[in-house]
Amino acid sequence: MKEDIIETFANLGFAVDHLEEGILAFFFEGIRMVMMPNDDENLLVLAIPCVANNSQLTKENMTKIMNVANYELRFTKLYTPNGKDVWISYEYKILEEKYDLELILTHMIQYLALGKNYLDKLICSVYKTNHMEKNPNDQIT
Repeated sequence: MKEDIIETFANLGFAVDHLEEGILAFFFEGIRMVMMPNDDENLLVLAIPCVANNSQLTKENMTKIMNVANYELRFTKLYTPNGKDVWISYEYKILEEKYDLELILTHMIQYLALGKNYLDKLICSVYKTNHMEKNPNDQIT
């Protein structure tokens, strides 16, 4: 399956870097994405690492943002693998014998990018709200 994934990424025009422990990395519209290995080769796990960290917002605000995003985003999920950085991922289980890997990966990539954009807007919104509460006379555009 890994060879099929690498070939599909190449067909889609992505230059794939082979990282440690079988991780594949590539860039989509300036966003670094990684294909994570796992024991089940029919389970595809695509993620964007470090979309946010707790230096940007308080832990409480980051938890709220993750809860909202996980509720709103149907296909992607946010999690903190190391307790500091927030990752966004998309998991897809291939159940069919015949499948279009190019279509599946394209769908996963697009939804991850949309999820990241949504998360960026949430973080910006929380940041502006917190800033305005502390500095009500400031103008943020």
